[in-house]
Amino acid sequence: MGATFHGPGEGEDFQLGSSSLSLKVGADGTNGTLFMSETTLAPGSFLCELAAAFADADGPSAPEQIGKIASAYDVEVVGPPLA
Repeated sequence: MGATFHGPGEGEDFQLGSSSLSLKVGADGTNGTLFMSETTLAPGSFLCELAAAFADADGPSAPEQIGKIASAYDVEVVGPPLA
């Protein structure tokens, strides 16, 4: 498998509200197991609050906690729920 890895300042860029993400390597380069990104979280943003909740919980937060954070923002589910 020939993966493409992008260094600092390179990659596929996405604007996520006031935060941003630069995709360095995706599922196609990791046998579908993960992705790597360079991410800038804007203070007070949904992603910043979610990251803080993950850090406080020392891992993934409970769905109820994620729902509480998401309810304060205009969040649209774009895929099927995880099983």
